[in-house]
Amino acid sequence: MSLHKGGKEIKGRWDHFFETVKKPGHCPFCQGLRIYWNGHRERSASVLEGGRVIHLTDILCKRVKCANPPCRKSWTLRPPGLMARRHYQLCVVASAMRQWLFEPHSTLTAVARAHECCRRTVGRWLRWIRGISTAAVPDLAP
Repeated sequence: MSLHKGGKEIKGRWDHFFETVKKPGHCPFCQGLRIYWNGHRERSASVLEGGRVIHLTDILCKRVKCANPPCRKSWTLRPPGLMARRHYQLCVVASAMRQWLFEPHSTLTAVARAHECCRRTVGRWLRWIRGISTAAVPDLAP
């Protein structure tokens, strides 16, 4: 796969983060100070570049683990902009939601085709956005 300038820039920033990230000073779960590197994991992600979706592979993220006996939790240090547990990054989701909401006669299939995913994925994005955007409406009755 040949990446254009934008894709290379994003991948370069994420690679640089992997190479230069410092070990955290404490555990975010127990605030313990005894933590150590625990290898790395590989990710892939789809991002938007110039209006089209590109797939980035071999994104390395460092793993960290707490050495305090009651905690012993581990976590992943991700570069800024790389969403946890989301292959399609926010730029892709936002573009798809814009198309769905503001382009007349848009269908889930057309949105999915334009963003190189399946229509079920677009449906999941709609449910996700609805879940985080539901506002509480105060009771205005006297």
